[in-house]
Amino acid sequence: MANDIDDAFAVQYEAEAKLAYQRMGPKFMGTYRTANAEGSASVVFQNIGKGAATTKGRNSDVTPMNPEHSTVTATLADYYAPQYIDKLDMLKIRHDERGAMQRTAVAALGRQDDAKLITTCLEATTNTSTAQNLSAISSTNGTVTAIFSDHIGNIGARDVALDDGMLFSAVSIQVWEKMLTVDQFARAEYVGATPLAGNPWGGRKWMGSMWNYHTGLTISGTSRYIVSWHKDAIGKGIGQDIGVEINYVPSKASWLVNAMSSFGYVTIDGDGQQRLLINEGS
Repeated sequence: MANDIDDAFAVQYEAEAKLAYQRMGPKFMGTYRTANAEGSASVVFQNIGKGAATTKGRNSDVTPMNPEHSTVTATLADYYAPQYIDKLDMLKIRHDERGAMQRTAVAALGRQDDAKLITTCLEATTNTSTAQNLSAISSTNGTVTAIFSDHIGNIGARDVALDDGMLFSAVSIQVWEKMLTVDQFARAEYVGATPLAGNPWGGRKWMGSMWNYHTGLTISGTSRYIVSWHKDAIGKGIGQDIGVEINYVPSKASWLVNAMSSFGYVTIDGDGQQRLLINEGS
């Protein structure tokens, strides 16, 4: 047998391609108010202020509440996630490149959606809880729950409902890991059906808010914010939900996989938003 027979050995490639690890998103769909803005460049959300009850004397006129009316506008932006796939390249591969690019494009748009929501939450600069160090969140700190009760309590102090199931919170995975060491967050007696026995990384209800970790929270130096918001505090105008087109482009001799979406976020009522800065380096 020839000594170089191994040069003629066939190579078998797997028919499925593995996508790079990535946050698929959008992770917080349904945690905000939405309005159909199809055919428009923006959408206006209405906001009505508080009314006050008064007394009246017999035969006298009632006093109108005259609650304040205001509006906020979400301006839509168009986002695209395209990729060309050469027609002849398709003849040389065994995996489904078009399907892989479709999933990758949708994930890219989902992350963009989450990023815009988080940016909107961070705009509530006047509603900032007392900054904390990551080390303060631990099972050995007997007052650790006070950190989060103060954070959520600040929202409730502004008359935002904490018991209607419409409050949401996002933390970094570093903070989430620390929170898992706190009995009141991790144990079933506080948050329901044994979360640690199942999936410790899944969202859970605690202190009236639905908590989730998110890898898209922006870090500055060693610090980043926890953000919490009530569903009615954030509005999203949707011109087009995430969709994908696959078209052949003759001039490129390629298939174009193109995911696209049009949307915009806006704060409707800043009273329903709160942020908490955590120094993750100490």
